[in-house]
Amino acid sequence: MRHLAWLGAVPRDTSADQERDHQALRREQRKPAPKPKPKSRQEQMEDDGVLIELPPNPAPFIIERLMEVGPAMGGGMERAPITFTEIENWQASTWSRLMPWESRLLRRLSVAFVAETHRAEEPDCPPPWIDEVEEPQLDRAKIERNIRSALAAFRGPPAE
Repeated sequence: MRHLAWLGAVPRDTSADQERDHQALRREQRKPAPKPKPKSRQEQMEDDGVLIELPPNPAPFIIERLMEVGPAMGGGMERAPITFTEIENWQASTWSRLMPWESRLLRRLSVAFVAETHRAEEPDCPPPWIDEVEEPQLDRAKIERNIRSALAAFRGPPAE
């Protein structure tokens, strides 16, 4: 869940140059051009042709249920974790019954998703999961892919 939140996060732009340019345009009393919609890490990685690897998922049905309920809900100004009331309402409207441990797990996964979403807004935030080399020998191709993936996440938009 945390990895999905990291991929879906849009890193904050901390570029001082962009703010300086924006202020210069305001001083010249020209209407600034609309800023391009920022891309999530996943969109940027797909644009860069980076292979996106996801962690193993031993219980896909749990993640499917969480995505159906919604991994987060609106909480005023920011996302908030889903509540047990939301889970109960989902069960009532879909005629599904969850075991108590499943409800607690959905809530815990939602809390982790929201926390990672906030953490992942930092431009230099590392991914919460990187595929480890399982063999005693180094798999250079896999290591290279992981490094490229990590570096692509830190790379800004392509220069025009």
